[in-house]
Amino acid sequence: MPSRILLITPSFYGVEKRIKSVLEESGNEVIWFENKTLAFDYHGIESKLKLLRKLYFLFFFLIKNILKKSLKR
Repeated sequence: MPSRILLITPSFYGVEKRIKSVLEESGNEVIWFENKTLAFDYHGIESKLKLLRKLYFLFFFLIKNILKKSLKR
């Protein structure tokens, strides 16, 4: 019975593509998202313009919404 797999990995010399292809060859449905650090992260210790950064993540952080929808499926 095929499974649906949400694969969240960093991009690393194409290893993530190989992992995804092996999982798909075994009959699974795989959705891959790149896990990367964000340059505009507002949790930094010396972060400037903290309010602007919080608003940015509140309104424009689309990957979070996409991940939530994928997890609900």
